[in-house]
Amino acid sequence: MPRFDSKGVNIYYEIGGTGTPVVFLHGFTLDTRMWQDQFDFFSRNRTAIVFDARGHGKSDSPQTGYAREDRTADLLNLADHLRLLRFHLVGFSMGGGDALAFAIDHQERLLSLTLIGSVAAGWQGSRRYHDFAPLAKEQGVEEAKQQYMSSILSYYDKHRKDLRDKLGFMISEFRGGPWLDPMKGKYVKRDDLKLAGNLEIPTLVAVGQRDIFLRPLAGQLHEVIPGSRLEVFSDTGHVVNMEVPDRLNNCLDSFFGEVEKGTAV
Repeated sequence: MPRFDSKGVNIYYEIGGTGTPVVFLHGFTLDTRMWQDQFDFFSRNRTAIVFDARGHGKSDSPQTGYAREDRTADLLNLADHLRLLRFHLVGFSMGGGDALAFAIDHQERLLSLTLIGSVAAGWQGSRRYHDFAPLAKEQGVEEAKQQYMSSILSYYDKHRKDLRDKLGFMISEFRGGPWLDPMKGKYVKRDDLKLAGNLEIPTLVAVGQRDIFLRPLAGQLHEVIPGSRLEVFSDTGHVVNMEVPDRLNNCLDSFFGEVEKGTAV
């Protein structure tokens, strides 16, 4: 189980295959396992890389240090550790927000950027997610996880029980570090949605048709990021990569191929 030290935080990662590197960033409370279908697919003809964000999966869960900038610093440190000069970056949900932030600061390191059901610092949606951090601090992480799962997995209770079980199992192992962080809510925030207009790299914005919370943001990201393309996956909710892995993998493979050939618009 490979790990590396990101300035005092032990980060777990997996790497497979050879060729052009592709790095995948997972969503909040999840871990590298959400990318299994993509890891298996892209390690056939590229180098696939996944890692557990700090406070998730098999990585360390420090008492504090959960700003978006901390996670993007971990990504930069991993890229340097693996000597990745340039790579494709794919982020889902929280990982999408991290990928966007990384691209804004280090787009010279990227071949392309893909945002799937992404969040973005600075975005004010019509609906706000409930913050379970106060509950975790008052009644404990286990109670917070139970209520969190009841809330965010309700779509999969109705549509994909198999995925509900897989997602629920990952969340059940989440240790709650980001919820318990005494600095939560105090980190300096910037408007990444506005800054996204400065990107000059090939960008794919993907979202599920039924992702009612984040589909509006996907449209805004597409409008703001110059030359980006928007892919809406029909009959699909938030976790596109696990719901329709073959459709997403083929879409990404085609996009990466165009980027690598220099034909991406």
